[in-house]
Amino acid sequence: MKNFYQTPGILLLTAFFTFFQSELMGQPITVCASGCDHETIQAAIDAADELDIIEVGPGTYEEAIDLNVEGITLQSEDGASETTIKGTGSAASAATVRITADNVTIDGFTIDNENAEAGCISGGNDAADALIKNNVLINSARGVRGDFYGRFGTGLEIENNVFDGVTRGVTNSENWGSVTVTNNEFLNIGANAVSFGSGITQVDFTGNEFENVAGRHVANYEETSDF
Repeated sequence: MKNFYQTPGILLLTAFFTFFQSELMGQPITVCASGCDHETIQAAIDAADELDIIEVGPGTYEEAIDLNVEGITLQSEDGASETTIKGTGSAASAATVRITADNVTIDGFTIDNENAEAGCISGGNDAADALIKNNVLINSARGVRGDFYGRFGTGLEIENNVFDGVTRGVTNSENWGSVTVTNNEFLNIGANAVSFGSGITQVDFTGNEFENVAGRHVANYEETSDF
């Protein structure tokens, strides 16, 4: 049997790369009612740098937020059943969550728009490559939207979400480019569950389920050849 030994140089190099990886990834910025880095989500976003992870503890956060830092991930600690972002619902343009930077992820929240018009989540600044996953979207005229309140760029992914009791699920989607809508549930929808508008060039639409939808499951206004 051969014995393998690590020289001090190899050990030092291993330690360096471990430290470098730790520094690159960093520790999550934490949000909770007390004892965390911040007590509000927007304060954590304002303090974040590119590629930071913000981890939100259980509770209801009564604020409208703007995810305006490139590459950040906003994730809940305990999932959508335990963590709610509740928007003010005070103005048509005030979506509960706005995504206005590229490569943003929002993962694991109940998002309550308090029956306002603007939507649970809206895009802005042509924000590209957004990932919206594992959320529950409720109490809104619109679930995920773009249009004149703010537009997503290409590469939007909407995965493993529940749209429940919203009038329209995915809507006002003009000029989004490519979009992926997979493994979502659309429940108790007052109009169309999903609408693909003009300017969408490619669609990946698989594994979605529908129940009690008043309008169409999918309205494809662009007649995209890839869908």
